Amino acid sequence: METFIVFIVLGLFVVLTVSLSFIPSDGFGVLEQMGKIHEIYKEPGLHFVMPGFQKMYLYQRETTLNFDRLLLAPDNGMLFKVTLTISLVITDIEAYHKAVKHMSLHHDLLKQMEKFVETCAWSAQSIRADLNEYLVELFTKNTYPFAVSNIDVHELEQA
Repeated sequence: METFIVFIVLGLFVVLTVSLSFIPSDGFGVLEQMGKIHEIYKEPGLHFVMPGFQKMYLYQRETTLNFDRLLLAPDNGMLFKVTLTISLVITDIEAYHKAVKHMSLHHDLLKQMEKFVETCAWSAQSIRADLNEYLVELFTKNTYPFAVSNIDVHELEQA
């Protein structure tokens, strides 16, 4: 009988730890229910999630996207590898979640960089700075669900 009670207590403990999600003070959470956004939590705290039925995605308001040795294959046939970091502040939580979840943000960025290296004059000295300038302009003139605070093109080389 005592082992039965121990198993019940352990089972409840496991269910509670799996069911609770903590949103930190500098972040937010997107609660999905059956694949659709059910609720967006902008305030920090502890929230209950029904395992198997709901899923909580946690994000930091200020975050960094790292692209390490990303392969660019523009239509001109040249291949490039780029490593860059984009520091950003999320402004539209729902749109950012959808863009990151469906990889549309990464796909759009990849296409924009391929377009850039396809049309620019190849110069080993200036192409990194030119790509950095191009990305800053891209993120300021287009509507993205975030504001870019820093872009750093670490490496761009022909593959």
